[in-house]
Amino acid sequence: MQLLDPTVGSPIKSWRFKGLPKITIGRADDCSVEILDSHVSRLHVLLAVRDGQWMLNPLGRNGVLVDGQLISEMPVKREITFRLGPLGPSLRFNLAVEAKKEFMQTLCFDPDTMPFFQLDQSKLQSEVSEIASEDFFQTLQKKAKDLRRQRKDA
Repeated sequence: MQLLDPTVGSPIKSWRFKGLPKITIGRADDCSVEILDSHVSRLHVLLAVRDGQWMLNPLGRNGVLVDGQLISEMPVKREITFRLGPLGPSLRFNLAVEAKKEFMQTLCFDPDTMPFFQLDQSKLQSEVSEIASEDFFQTLQKKAKDLRRQRKDA
């Protein structure tokens, strides 16, 4: 299950469910997918397996829209994108077993396991000295001093 960004339609939050026969969506804290939005009912949607088929059932007062149309109940073949009411958030429910790689995924990492980078101080000093000794850098430093002096005199 993915909550979609309203402007570009890319996922901004994801939930994974494995082996559950039903998934509830709403504002209530006991829902499988809790969405705190004023357009979402406490219990807005029930996704449940019936006769081996996932069914999308609207329960909220603002209904559920699929392709801009209010629905009463709808079977889910493989994937379905729906909106919680005319002004509520959009979600995507996907039955695929393996996760898709999505653009803009949230990055998670453990900083303790990240490699530690350290500057080679002798190489750094050597390169700085080389740059500082070149004619272009010397000319640039002279012009900067002249500009500072002009600003001071003005």
